[in-house]
Amino acid sequence: MLDPGKFMELLNDLKNIAATNDYTLTTDEIRQFFSSMELNEENFEYIFQYLSKEHITIKGYAFSGKEEIQSPKENTIGAQDEAYINMYLKDLEEIPDLNDGEMQALCYQVKNNENDAISKFIEVMSKRVYPIAINYINQGVFLEDLISEANLGIIYAVKNIADIEDPKDYIEYIDEAIKMAIVKTIDAENELNGAENSILVKSNLLNEAARLLEKENGHAPSVKELAEYTKMDENEINDILNLHKKQN
Repeated sequence: MLDPGKFMELLNDLKNIAATNDYTLTTDEIRQFFSSMELNEENFEYIFQYLSKEHITIKGYAFSGKEEIQSPKENTIGAQDEAYINMYLKDLEEIPDLNDGEMQALCYQVKNNENDAISKFIEVMSKRVYPIAINYINQGVFLEDLISEANLGIIYAVKNIADIEDPKDYIEYIDEAIKMAIVKTIDAENELNGAENSILVKSNLLNEAARLLEKENGHAPSVKELAEYTKMDENEINDILNLHKKQN
């Protein structure tokens, strides 16, 4: 038996778990997490879509079918992108790798605000961008743009790095700055072009909630029941339902 409200509660819990795991989950982990519920493949397709829209990387999943959330910039690595990435990675090879001792020494030099050290630190940290950015492909922004914004994020972060007391924490601080810059870039792009996508996601959520509630209770749910189940505002639900009526 499906427990009304449990679906959304589990979904929110799963988002919190993903946040503690570099915003990455596998399809098996998601299926296991919902194993207590009677979900079919359509249900899981919705879950995968929703989590992807929330900037969570799902290993073993790619959008498919009519419910795929489209974006004006599809961030697959095509021939042009691949050429750019190859050139970019080749340039990075010219930046020497530092061992742990050298990196620690560099971080302390940065703490002492030595200009040459700061420039070198930014250069070395730029090698951390691609391995992080590649986890955010297919979310509406070209990989090239993600890399550019992430590198800017490093520069901005270094300006405030003095706020971090222990230089040993600098690398973790920069990694978080890279992720933040990437997520903000994706959010900004989706905000410009994402009103339709946002409605689509919420519409899918309402359709799924209505189906589950009708199966559970034996009747079509009211707006109030949908609001309680999805944690959405009743006025917003009415707006989406009215939009559907106009389209049909």
